Amino acid sequence: MSVAAHQSFSAAARELNTVQPAISRHIAMLEDELGVALFIRNSREVAITSAGEQLLHDAKQIIALADKAKDQVKRAQQGQVGELNIAYLSSACLSFMADLIRSYSQLYPDVHVSLFEMTASEQITAFNQNRIDVGFSRPLPAGIQDEFISTDIYIDKLVAVVGAHHPLAQHTQIAL
Repeated sequence: MSVAAHQSFSAAARELNTVQPAISRHIAMLEDELGVALFIRNSREVAITSAGEQLLHDAKQIIALADKAKDQVKRAQQGQVGELNIAYLSSACLSFMADLIRSYSQLYPDVHVSLFEMTASEQITAFNQNRIDVGFSRPLPAGIQDEFISTDIYIDKLVAVVGAHHPLAQHTQIAL
């Protein structure tokens, strides 16, 4: 790219902190490998050929793609790109799921989020089959708690609802 930009092997060598014969040798080897002339050379100037223009164009795209790939790999490592499969128990998540997904999608627009309504036992099966990444459910049964990492998001209350004229309506608390 430097030879094409400067139209000079000497100027390219200076930019690359090397010597002109090394640049000439590398270009000649590349031309031999490709079977085409990349530059037209004479004692006064260097001009790029149409084949050289094509290689220069492709090389710039390859370098840009490699840079993008590096960025995407870093973003994927940080969870900013990819897919996230979430299972939820609707009765436990109605109050927060929509806002949670909306906020997450705004922070990570390049992550495709898929939601799956599942019971707790369906979530356990889905985890074991690697079909979901995260599950929102009720607390896990004691027998399998060691297989998963869970965090309490909130503790909800169970309330009894009775009609205003029911005999239990006069109590503020009742025993189950």
